[in-house]
Amino acid sequence: MKDDRYTFTVFTATYNRAHTLHRVFESLRAQTFRDFEWLVVDDGSSDATQAVLEAFRSQQCFPMRVIRQDHRGKPTAFNRGVQEAKGMMFLPLDSDDACTPRALELFHQYWESIPHDERKRFSGVAMLCEDQYGKAIGDPFPWEVSDSDVLELKYVYDLKGEKWICCLTDILRVFPFPGAHVATFIPESVVYTRIARKYKIRCVNQVLRIYYRNEPDSITNQRRIVAPSGKAYAHLERLNCHFDYFRYSPRKFLLSFVHYVRFCIHGNVSFTNMLLQAHGWWRRVMLLIAFPVAYWFVV
Repeated sequence: MKDDRYTFTVFTATYNRAHTLHRVFESLRAQTFRDFEWLVVDDGSSDATQAVLEAFRSQQCFPMRVIRQDHRGKPTAFNRGVQEAKGMMFLPLDSDDACTPRALELFHQYWESIPHDERKRFSGVAMLCEDQYGKAIGDPFPWEVSDSDVLELKYVYDLKGEKWICCLTDILRVFPFPGAHVATFIPESVVYTRIARKYKIRCVNQVLRIYYRNEPDSITNQRRIVAPSGKAYAHLERLNCHFDYFRYSPRKFLLSFVHYVRFCIHGNVSFTNMLLQAHGWWRRVMLLIAFPVAYWFVV
């Protein structure tokens, strides 16, 4: 049932990040645009997360809700957040990141800049990120303001690096995180590339998200180590679902054959299941060819 009480739901999934949640809270307290709620899904934290969140909520700076669940991973928490959201637009902000004071204002401004009769073709707005030292993370968009989609940006324009996407909540409800039963982490790009088959996004070269990295316990570092199943899922998605973009970026697809096998090995996926999950005999032949290279990476 649709219940858009706010313009934005700022969503944070957290797991044992009591020491970094203040970044999100302080960022939201400083926002110039105030029509939002903060929705936190605590994914079974065992540290002081609940006490920290209660201290934030007691300050009554803005509407805030906390949902606690057993530890099931980011995809499940994300899907839960989308279902519970009361904002028209859904903006994920990781529990160890921050954003600029005008972030919500600018997301709203650029969404409103899309003519009403064209909005049904759009899912949201994408902005840029930088790290805590002010260094840009990833490539800028081709133009200062442009309309594109994640597949085109990834393969045709070959853009790399993190982007910050604010999406209509109703669209995310139609495109939930797939594979939540497979892994506790799956890249969000899997969701946005599926949305890209039907909707465009307005892309703006404004840096709004501060993406903390290179910290000993950062989410970014952990993903590289403990998420082989989720990484394999993302590469399989590329091989099975994006191959019509092969002509734009063949190297990406050839590398995905290797990385899919590599992460399957790390995740203890049987050789038979690895092959069966690939669609079509020629993809399976390519995986057989890629196997020796992938095995070399592992050993």
